[in-house]
Amino acid sequence: MDNAVGGEVKNSIMDMHSLKEHFSYLGDSYVGRWVNIGAGSVTSNLKNTIGNIRYMGIDTGMIKLGSIIGDWVKVGINTSIMSGKYIGQGSSIVGLVRDNIPPFRICVNNDCEKLRIDKVIEIYRRFAELRRMSVNENEISLIRAVYDFSLHEASS
Repeated sequence: MDNAVGGEVKNSIMDMHSLKEHFSYLGDSYVGRWVNIGAGSVTSNLKNTIGNIRYMGIDTGMIKLGSIIGDWVKVGINTSIMSGKYIGQGSSIVGLVRDNIPPFRICVNNDCEKLRIDKVIEIYRRFAELRRMSVNENEISLIRAVYDFSLHEASS
């Protein structure tokens, strides 16, 4: 069992072990590995003004660009992500996402708190077990390394 995809997907890439099984929309986006996208969630890929979309403060020159969703992200049900938004690795989001989300955060409507590494690993373990896949210690080591690196980057 690898990826499971349902609902509407347009011009998007999903890395391994990610799920988007329910009715939702994923357009012009990238989804990392071990991501779960909840039912009814939507990635906007077009601004209401039909203008160019900015990504990380840079004008992309594109009028269609969805989300860049990092590894180990959990997107709650009925979450709406505005066009051109970045969702950092290991984050858990729900509600309306209007801003970029740094790695390892838990956010409700862009109100975010830091997510502890032990919680991120616990969520990964549960997700792997839910998918009837064995927990990979190398994946856990990678989560820890990315977490440590993101702490270093945040303090620089």
